Amino acid sequence: MKRRIPVGFATGLALVLTLGVAASAQSSIQLSGGAGQTVNFSGQGSGSQAIGVTLGSCNLAGKCTLSGSGSGSGALQSSGTFTLDSKANSILLTSNGSGGYTASASAPIEFKLTGSASGHTGTLLSGTLNLLNFSQASGSSQGSFNTNLGANLDLTGGLLANVFTASGGVLNLNVQFPSSVNVSTLAGTNLSLASTLSASGAGGISPTPEPNTLALMGAGLLVLGAGLRLRRHSGMSAV
Repeated sequence: MKRRIPVGFATGLALVLTLGVAASAQSSIQLSGGAGQTVNFSGQGSGSQAIGVTLGSCNLAGKCTLSGSGSGSGALQSSGTFTLDSKANSILLTSNGSGGYTASASAPIEFKLTGSASGHTGTLLSGTLNLLNFSQASGSSQGSFNTNLGANLDLTGGLLANVFTASGGVLNLNVQFPSSVNVSTLAGTNLSLASTLSASGAGGISPTPEPNTLALMGAGLLVLGAGLRLRRHSGMSAV
């Protein structure tokens, strides 16, 4: 006898699959580092376990700029260049006790992406960046900012700003060290360690998932789970 799939089960499965495809096709902007763009980590002296971070090269006034290119897909289809403007050593990393670091900034990190999108040229995105955390695995020569991919880009304008929700966007940065020396060795010293934006992928920008989408995904998973339990119970009853 041919088994029939419960309507609820089929609905949940379709919902999960549909939202899964939508999530995988989410619009995003991939970032690439420009030549000679460095990210410097430095110890804050023997009296501090914090580690300072300077993004890019700095002028005599202490303004530092990190730059590169960005290429967007989906609703963010575009091409251009980005800049991150900040103050020297204005970002501090403090250990979170789990091998990673919490990041905090004493001055704003201004983000700007300029280029072309949909036949228009100008400022594509602008806003303020908040680096949330940093992680470097033991023995690895790579590290990442915003490893939990939380919303950290507060957008204020640009031709592509309407793609993002009121929650802003998610921006992560990946760096490459010349060796596998861990930044933790800088704590309590006056030493420094230079890195560059990762050649294999400097990072990316994507919209923060809308709460309604996450709620629908959760509902689909609940229906799917209930359907699986019902089918299992029916199968046991028929034995």
